[in-house]
Amino acid sequence: MKLITFISFLLLSGASLCAQSPLNWAIDEINPNEDITLYADQSVFTDGLRSCHLQLNSGAVPYLISTPYSVSPGAAYHFSIDVLDNDTAGQLKIFADFYDSYGFNIFGHSPLFSSDSSDWQTISWSDTVPDQAVTGYVLIKFYCEPDLYHFTKQAQAWIADVQFRQAEGNNLVLNGSFEEWIVGVEDHQGDKNHLAVYPNPASDFVNIDLPDDADGLVISDLMGRELIKISSFMNEDHRVEISMLPEGLYMMSAILNKDRIYQGKLMISRR
Repeated sequence: MKLITFISFLLLSGASLCAQSPLNWAIDEINPNEDITLYADQSVFTDGLRSCHLQLNSGAVPYLISTPYSVSPGAAYHFSIDVLDNDTAGQLKIFADFYDSYGFNIFGHSPLFSSDSSDWQTISWSDTVPDQAVTGYVLIKFYCEPDLYHFTKQAQAWIADVQFRQAEGNNLVLNGSFEEWIVGVEDHQGDKNHLAVYPNPASDFVNIDLPDDADGLVISDLMGRELIKISSFMNEDHRVEISMLPEGLYMMSAILNKDRIYQGKLMISRR
């Protein structure tokens, strides 16, 4: 299975001169290049030589998503992540969810929140992989506080040593300690072939920022299967109903003038 990601970051003041991205992780944000900033921190970590420093820049609730990994239905597993949350302005919500063989989302253990602390904390739980699940992934949601959706000021947190282990097996989360980074990530905000989608995450409807002469739109799961195909839009806003799709991450593509392809991603969340 191939996960196509479009990742873009803002530079954090005082950090490296090049935008940075942790390998095997993707950002999903409503306002590309605006909502969240990531960079490798070599001074604060619990495993390896660095951690992932997250800076929340808005109240748009961005996500950090791991590359999916294969799981065994019915297998016992243990999940853990180290979090340093010493900023009362922000809070992390941690998921470890799954997909079935059709690419539909399956909820795992109830997500847990980070709590304010001057020391590292380990958020963890043990559970069983759902019977229909074949793929797992880690989802980290970054809220502002005290009003989760009303931005008041920047917030910061650090994460390290993300692990998902079946029985006593190896860690299935690729680059879970954030040792590997991509420097100089391409900025897609000005990419003319990038498909703007809002709101994102969405629940029942989504709007597509697309020229009126687009030939159509396709929404696919992470395995490339077409779930929604629209040959023409019935409204000027290019509004699409998605209430029939389960929660999860989807790819969107549209064709303009028969040959130019626009692409983007959509996160469906009702939590």
